[in-house]
Amino acid sequence: MRNVDVADITVRDKNDQIVLAVMVHRKLNTSEAWAEGYYQVFVELGQLPQVHFFLLATPDRFYLWKHDEKPTKMVKPNYTLDPTPFLKSHYHRFSTSISKESLILVVDNWLDRLVHLGITSDLSPKEREWLVGSGLFDAIAGGRSVIKLAA
Repeated sequence: MRNVDVADITVRDKNDQIVLAVMVHRKLNTSEAWAEGYYQVFVELGQLPQVHFFLLATPDRFYLWKHDEKPTKMVKPNYTLDPTPFLKSHYHRFSTSISKESLILVVDNWLDRLVHLGITSDLSPKEREWLVGSGLFDAIAGGRSVIKLAA
């Protein structure tokens, strides 16, 4: 199953292949070192989803890894970005504390809009580089996002 069952959200491309696995964590003020450690645990346990893109999403930082092959060691994220500019319309709805379930819905809504509406004109050049330069936007365009339902 490519270990995608550990993901909170998966995104399928227009050919219905899973290309992005998203893990959501509600921790604030994370660092790249923290994200590397989080990622490494999944690598060591053999539970890292085997997909082209892996996104670790926190309320104030997104970490994106692009996989060209099966990850076998600690790797820094290829892209690190403050998601506030493209999630700002959702941020007025919650304070500094947000449940994981709510954050999953916010991230899924953003991904769903990106998949169906494309890149909006209000994104900065850095944000566009992250989405387009990584290849993520092309990979998910025309696809669909799927939230893992709690058992």
